[in-house]
Amino acid sequence: MSGTSVVLIDGDLRHRGATAFVEPNANAGLVEVLEGKVAVSDALVFDQQSGGWLLPIAGDQTETVDLFSSPAMDTLLEDLRNRFSVILIDTPAALAVSDARILASKADGVLYIAQWASTPSKAIELGLAALASSGSNIIGLALSKVDLKRLARTSYNDGAYYQREYQGYYKN
Repeated sequence: MSGTSVVLIDGDLRHRGATAFVEPNANAGLVEVLEGKVAVSDALVFDQQSGGWLLPIAGDQTETVDLFSSPAMDTLLEDLRNRFSVILIDTPAALAVSDARILASKADGVLYIAQWASTPSKAIELGLAALASSGSNIIGLALSKVDLKRLARTSYNDGAYYQREYQGYYKN
């Protein structure tokens, strides 16, 4: 929306979250590009709402056979770096499959996202450790699905206790 050219790579072969949201019926995507069956320009999908691009996952793809660690993945990322200012890669959970660790090691930076009040802190700890051991540059941790009302009921020693005073700041 700011005029920066952005592409989102759906790197979660099993759940295809970004693809399902933007282009659920994609005919070609990341796997076909990596296998050399389709040019990246033919697989990219423009999202009118965000003004960004998506490299989807087409069809049911569960076996990567090391596609993400292949030279083709490195070539694809280099090509996308020349076309876009920002490349985002949506990966599966870091502890679930090796795909996340492989893709994270190729990224300039990793933002680790955990679900508030749901993801166990030990899982976060282990996930961050797994990413770090793969050579990933972890630049931050974000919490998703934060219940601000529930958070506001916490201890006065927590900054969230004062959330009510600042709730107007969070509204659009």
